[in-house]
Amino acid sequence: MGYKYGIWLVYDALTFYNKTNISPTHIGHFTISCNMEYNDAVNLYHKLFEQFGDYSTMCVSGKSVVFPKGLYQNATSDLYAWGYEATNSLWEYYKNTCNSELGDFAEIPHTSIQYSKFNFLQSYVDSKHIDDFQIRCKMCLVDITNDNPIEWNILQ
Repeated sequence: MGYKYGIWLVYDALTFYNKTNISPTHIGHFTISCNMEYNDAVNLYHKLFEQFGDYSTMCVSGKSVVFPKGLYQNATSDLYAWGYEATNSLWEYYKNTCNSELGDFAEIPHTSIQYSKFNFLQSYVDSKHIDDFQIRCKMCLVDITNDNPIEWNILQ
């Protein structure tokens, strides 16, 4: 269930709120990779950490988008989400490192603000457009085995 174990770039919720007036309903993050077994996630976390350090800045596009369930190839979760896409100068480097590992790399960097078992109305999502901004994030190893995003945890 959920998205197994993964690597996230986690942002400070208060900083995000101060820039957007929006609060994610769970730990705010950009997924680098997910749907990994625990040991594979630990190994990838250490590899990424050694190569790129533990902090990175995301450039967030303020246009809100709906993310379909099944966004990841190996996903077993049936959650819809909405949020924002982003860019990062290291994303291609992350991809090159992650491609030699098991799991699902997030081809399009994004942060999900809200998850649901039901799809979101486009008019609702369109009302959440914000200004583009940058936010500093910390790389974390995460347990995302639960289908309830509130139950997801940072392990390291």
